Amino acid sequence: MKKWILHFIILPLGYFALAQQQQPNIILPVGHTDWVRSASFSPDGKYIVTASSDNTAKIWDATSGKLLRNLTGHKYWVNTASFSSDGKYIVTASWDKTAKIWEVASGKLLQDLKGHTSWVGSAQFSPDGMYIVTRADSDKKAKIWDAASGKMLHDLSSHKDEVRLAQFSPDGKYVVTKSRKGNERIWNAATGRLLHLEGQKNRLKSVHFNPNGKFIVTASRDNTAKIWDANSGKMLHNLLGHKNRVYSAIFSPDGKHILTKSWERTTKIWDAASGKMLYDLQHKNFVNLTVFSPDGMLIATTSDSTTKILEVSSGKLLQDLRGHNNVNSAEFSPDGKLIATTSSKDSTIKIWDPASGKILNNFKDPNPIYLSLRFSPDGKKIITPQLFGRLGNIWDIASGKIVWPFGGYTTGLESVRFSPDGSYIVSASSDGTAKILEVSSGKILHDLKGHTSWVKSAQFSPDGNYIVSASLDKTAKIWDVTSGKLLQDLKGHTNYVNSADFSPDGKNIVTVSSDSIVKIWDVSSGKMLYNLKGHTSDINSSSFSPDGKFIVTSSRDKKAKIWDAASGKMLHDLPHKNFVNSAQFSPDGKSIVTASRDKTAKIWEVASGKLLHVLRGHTFGLSSARFSPNGKFIVTTSCDQTAKIWDVSNGKMIQKLIHTDCVSKAFFSPDGNYIVTASEGGTANIWNLTSGKLLHVLKGHTSTLKSAQFSPDGTSILTTSIDHKTILWDATTGKMRYARLQLSNNDWLVYDEHYRYDGSPGARDYLYFVCGMEIVDLAQMKDALYVPGLVEKIMNGEEINYPRLSELGLCETLPPTK
Repeated sequence: MKKWILHFIILPLGYFALAQQQQPNIILPVGHTDWVRSASFSPDGKYIVTASSDNTAKIWDATSGKLLRNLTGHKYWVNTASFSSDGKYIVTASWDKTAKIWEVASGKLLQDLKGHTSWVGSAQFSPDGMYIVTRADSDKKAKIWDAASGKMLHDLSSHKDEVRLAQFSPDGKYVVTKSRKGNERIWNAATGRLLHLEGQKNRLKSVHFNPNGKFIVTASRDNTAKIWDANSGKMLHNLLGHKNRVYSAIFSPDGKHILTKSWERTTKIWDAASGKMLYDLQHKNFVNLTVFSPDGMLIATTSDSTTKILEVSSGKLLQDLRGHNNVNSAEFSPDGKLIATTSSKDSTIKIWDPASGKILNNFKDPNPIYLSLRFSPDGKKIITPQLFGRLGNIWDIASGKIVWPFGGYTTGLESVRFSPDGSYIVSASSDGTAKILEVSSGKILHDLKGHTSWVKSAQFSPDGNYIVSASLDKTAKIWDVTSGKLLQDLKGHTNYVNSADFSPDGKNIVTVSSDSIVKIWDVSSGKMLYNLKGHTSDINSSSFSPDGKFIVTSSRDKKAKIWDAASGKMLHDLPHKNFVNSAQFSPDGKSIVTASRDKTAKIWEVASGKLLHVLRGHTFGLSSARFSPNGKFIVTTSCDQTAKIWDVSNGKMIQKLIHTDCVSKAFFSPDGNYIVTASEGGTANIWNLTSGKLLHVLKGHTSTLKSAQFSPDGTSILTTSIDHKTILWDATTGKMRYARLQLSNNDWLVYDEHYRYDGSPGARDYLYFVCGMEIVDLAQMKDALYVPGLVEKIMNGEEINYPRLSELGLCETLPPTK
């Protein structure tokens, strides 16, 4: 069975009973395109919600792994996403300073919780689903909200440093908050008042409620833990016996016992009713984690490379689980019959029988370093969101195999560029390849294979005959466009090659690297001509002057540098107060503009290195600065949600182009009359240079744009995004001509604005759509929407006499969903 899947999803107008009235909308098999920051099952185990750095949350079918809902609307990373206790709603927390409430059945945004002045680290429903608590690190606050209206009810603001935890007690009557320095507070959820524990003087390092919410156990810096009456705040028992700070104290699931951890490398078991210490469990090293089994009869503790299973009633060591190099996490299955442990050092997940201590399964993961480990409610699957692995996986416990990844099935695009005549596009991808595509057909002409890691950039030579690619494998490569053959392998850098650029005559190439070195190469022989040293940190960009006599580079060492291309001599230092993100020559080669994270752009004279103008006005660091074709204007971009146009002659701002998101790139049209800007919100905007008027908003991507550029003749715009799509737009009307998705080296898909499509056989094999939350296979749609030669018809201006997806009435053939 081929795995390339085209996802069709129905967005309900109401509840499931209205499914037959719905109009379909397409979702492609992309999945998340960046780090999955959290993942959790719905209470019934049917669905999974994930939150990602790609600014989205997604709802998945837990059985098939198919994508059901795309929750889009956040402007920055989504930190957490969690279900309400009845599974009908989801709350998400984001770096855009908001939390949002969504309806699971429809994916509809219900409430936008605004009020924090810093990024929201987490959001959680109360047990009854009526309230939500959010916390924001830098504004040092937690907030309680009414879930139905989205109204902020209480501002919990007594912490003096970042709030790192905010959660409800089991009965929902209280909220516990914890700061960066480990200080905890208890709040009355109904009134928002701080609960004072009688006689408590030391900072609380841990606060935990028993299962019914009537009692509290705290751990503090005075080497004690204490049990309190939650209603009165009166201390019931002082747990004495530790000789160092107690940093954790928790109730067992049945509330009968308490487990404490101390810096003295001990854990102690206490009787919750009497406060009497029952057992003292000594460890040789620091105890990372302690967890009770669901029935409260066993304890698992992790320290260094071992996990110990202990009996609560006797304190007896039952099993010593060895096999990891280091243990990151451990969790019992819902029935307590299994325990799962993870290790980033040995890249494994191990499933153990806690009764016998035997390893039942050993999963080898190519992308380790786990944020968390979670069992499904039925105990048959495990979720592992990952840190540096970027995405995450769902594992089947019985087989030890990945059921499906959160990353979908596509390959990530790093850059796309037009050929000089606009006939072709070269794309660089995270799968280690570059591809030459024909604009008129959307088809692959050549697959440039040879790199062993991400290809960061690829671009044509001035005559269009060659391509140079730059990769994280520390090399650049030169390719023949006609044959796709590898001509030269440019080896010599000792770290990532971040960019590679041809000289204007096409005879030389300049490469820059994270090894802080600039290299100049001869194209015909592949021989390195010069090794330019002077930068002290990663170099992110380079370019030749229009006459080829000079090179400018920009670096994280807070400098741009001008070099003599013939001798390799460094001529001028162009300093900033923070990272320099870009540097570009003016069309006449007499000036350079640099853009920096210090919130400024600067115009410099090439001959002398003299600073001519400082362009001030942005309130956030600049991502790019670029001259207009006639050299009279500069456009700058920033995450202050603006692009600005400046007069080069005097350095004054003449237009302010306002976005609703971070603006990452901006390009002039070939005639200089228009500007296209790319945003992190997934849209590109076309502006009139003279008036600053917004002409068109290009909507089609679902995540951050990597670039937006005009074709050489100015009639088209090409956009690419971390959603892995490239879209070709009509620059005059702003309408989408076609979108393209590369599913593998051989499989590809193109579609128009009405979701009529063409593609390779592997990309068309499996189609499905969703009414409500029901996945329905629909093989007959292959004929209904499949248009052979779709791109050729679009580019030739032919009328396409095929039905549109919205005209098929797909859900009308289905019975109403319960």
